Amino acid sequence: MNDDAVSPVVGEMLMLSLVLILVSVMAVSAFNLIPGDREPQVSVIMAHSSDSISLYHKGGDWVQVSELSVRVRNQTQDMLFRQDAFILDPDTQTFDLGANLTVTTPLAGDEEVLLFTHRAVIFSGKVQP
Repeated sequence: MNDDAVSPVVGEMLMLSLVLILVSVMAVSAFNLIPGDREPQVSVIMAHSSDSISLYHKGGDWVQVSELSVRVRNQTQDMLFRQDAFILDPDTQTFDLGANLTVTTPLAGDEEVLLFTHRAVIFSGKVQP
């Protein structure tokens, strides 16, 4: 009986399966090193009057205006403002460095103001009387 050819074929198949396993392990490890989405980092300053709140972008990332929401709430009211309810100066599609976002609403002086996207709260502040 001549079975000399069986050993090299089995060896090549074992080497091929080992290479496939190692490539898949390395690919999974490499994909875990890729950074995921990060939350926007924005520096915001708030100013207010008796009937409006202005949020000034002072640095950091830009954010699409369509993703922004402003919530003004106190013990009796909770108001949510989206893109069509606030004024952006300059009138662009992004809230970027130097931009001013203004919400017009009567204030009693004890409101909490939140500027947020669907992923993260960008700014949180309190209106002082």
